[in-house]
Amino acid sequence: MAKKRQPQTQETYIVELENSECDYSIGLNLMKNKLGAYSEYCHPKISGKIIRPDLKSIPTAKITLIANRHMDEELSERNTFRHEPVAVGHLETRSGELQGSMSIPFSAIGMIMQGIATGQIRYVTMHGSKLRYRQTLITSIGFIKDYDPVMYE
Repeated sequence: MAKKRQPQTQETYIVELENSECDYSIGLNLMKNKLGAYSEYCHPKISGKIIRPDLKSIPTAKITLIANRHMDEELSERNTFRHEPVAVGHLETRSGELQGSMSIPFSAIGMIMQGIATGQIRYVTMHGSKLRYRQTLITSIGFIKDYDPVMYE
């Protein structure tokens, strides 16, 4: 008889923000298989100290936020998504730190970066499965001002 596959253990990852940067560019889309007249780039990067879970030898995290206009469309047109998403991002351990990328609706990027710059956002919470083989998928991401450890026990 085949073994039953164990459900993956869920984990909440919390990062206290210490640094952020945001590059932006827009130009004419010169690619042959272009999807529109313009090409836009906006991928803010945030980094900080891992608060939870205790990853022992991995004290810091670097996360790239990917501004995604398709998420804006799917959020505005409820129940009309093109595919069934399995995650909003991923994390992996590499070079002694936790690295990852998360898709965020393009319309939210300005608010998030402004909140970080003004101190209204000081922590990033990410929920997904426990790291396995040094990587995991993230199913939700949040941006909060205050961290209460009791809420995440």
